Parts: sequence; structure tokens; C-alpha cells
Amino acid sequence: MVDNNKYDMKFKVILVGDSGVGKTNITKSYITKSFDETSKNTIGLEIAFKHVEKEEHKIQIEIWDTSGQERFKAITNQYYKGANGAFVVYDITSEQTFKNVDNWLEDVRSNADNKNVPIILIGNKSDLAYNRNVQTDKGEDKARINQIPFLETSAHSLENIDKAFDQLIDEMYSKKIRELNPAKSFVNLEIAQDILKIDTPSKNEIEKKKCCQ
Repeated sequence: MVDNNKYDMKFKVILVGDSGVGKTNITKSYITKSFDETSKNTIGLEIAFKHVEKEEHKIQIEIWDTSGQERFKAITNQYYKGANGAFVVYDITSEQTFKNVDNWLEDVRSNADNKNVPIILIGNKSDLAYNRNVQTDKGEDKARINQIPFLETSAHSLENIDKAFDQLIDEMYSKKIRELNPAKSFVNLEIAQDILKIDTPSKNEIEKKKCCQ
């Protein structure tokens, strides 16, 4: 059981995308495991908290949700700062929200402190597939071009909500562990070099083989 007052790591997760794509509902569905039928568009900024454990590390997830409307743009530019991970969200029933994905990706990469911040592209409202205007393969292509993961989710049915957060947490956690243990990369490199030395014949061995042939 995680103690909500103590944690080993803290990750800030941001959700960006046009107004009405379901960012707030995604957050609430993840936190409460239910869909809020009365949810309205976010005005300003909301922060939710979730505590998880990974490899015996206690982690606090801060989920920052702000409106995609232009009049709140000044707020969203500030809230990129310190982000450890991001969801870029569009609505599969709205082609315009998909067209704006490139702008949101650019905003994240331009304003986040870490230019390599983990990002997952989300096509939300998969429960409304009968009214779909953005095909799944378009989302997959967009993610492939930007070299980021992609999922279609439904805050209403909870489809892939946990999976999306689990995947982003895994990426943020792995990145943090690499930063805390940079020596591991050198150790692995040394091991790899040792293996190459063992498997690769020396120059003398090659010459001896030539002589004996």
C-alpha cells in the first residue's frame, strides 16, 4: 500500500490538445475508474494526484490538465515547464483536432525543459467509432513519423486509459533510472567490448591461419 505522504519519485504529466477532446475525462477516468457524465470543459488549470509503485519505488504522479482554448494559451505555455511526460490528445470524431496535433507536439517540445520528454499520442473517444472522422491508421502514421507511441482510448468505457498511463509511467521511470545510474551504460558498453574481444580473432591468429593453409 502506497503512503500518499511519502514517495521516492515525483512525475509531472501534462495533457494537451484542443478543447473538447476529453483531456479532463481521461484524467478523471484514470483516477476514479469511472466516467463523469456531468464533466464540463476545464477553465484554467486542474491538477490531480495518483500514487503508484514500480519496482518497490513509491511514485507520485501529478496530472496537469488545462483547456486547449486559445484564450488560456498563456497558462498552458507555463505549465509545460518541469513536465516529465505528456499526452497529446485528439478526438477521433473531429478531424480538426487531429490536424492540430502537430502544433501541440511542437508546443510540448519547444516549451518543456527536457526536449526529449516522453510523449504519447492519444486518439480519444473510441467508443464513438460509429461517428469516426479520423481513421486509426492516420493516428498510427502520425505517431510513427514523430517516433512516439499511439493509443486510441475511451474515457467513457475506460478502454486503454490505464494502459496509456502505465506506458507513460514506464517511459518516465526508465528515463529517470537511466539518469540516476548513468554508469550502467558504461558497464554495458564495457561488457559488449569484452564480448567483441573474445569473439574477434587477433591479428596474430589470422596470420597463423594464413600460414597453415
